[in-house]
Amino acid sequence: MDFQGRFIRRRGFCRLLRRIHRIHDDDYGDSALSIWADSGQLVVVDLPPGANENTFVPYYLENGRKVIVPLSKVEDGKLIFRAPVGGAYGFAEYDGSFGDADGHWAEDFILFAAARGLFGGVGENLFNPDGSMTRAMFVTVLSRL
Repeated sequence: MDFQGRFIRRRGFCRLLRRIHRIHDDDYGDSALSIWADSGQLVVVDLPPGANENTFVPYYLENGRKVIVPLSKVEDGKLIFRAPVGGAYGFAEYDGSFGDADGHWAEDFILFAAARGLFGGVGENLFNPDGSMTRAMFVTVLSRL
């Protein structure tokens, strides 16, 4: 629900997250690019040629598991994020998709949010972009920021 008691559509919330940011491992293709960063360091790297700014994300390893950095943005061909922990960072292209979002006007916004682990869809390769968000979904996304 928004501040006036109306429902927010999932696609609209993804669009909102994308605007805010302008500040499952199998869904990511590995990139050979890696860097080292200290905790809290502002990291700026060139976006590789051909990379999609909506789906190219930084990650670090924690106990052998990829942890996506949810707060990242692309500006002027550069991927920008603040390192949440000190260590090595890799970069991956999210290649997941949602059958019901293909060609939808909010597809880029949906992929932007999904690539950063903020949304995972509603199951069976579906996102339901025209569905309403529950309060639980809203709180879950906020907790992942």
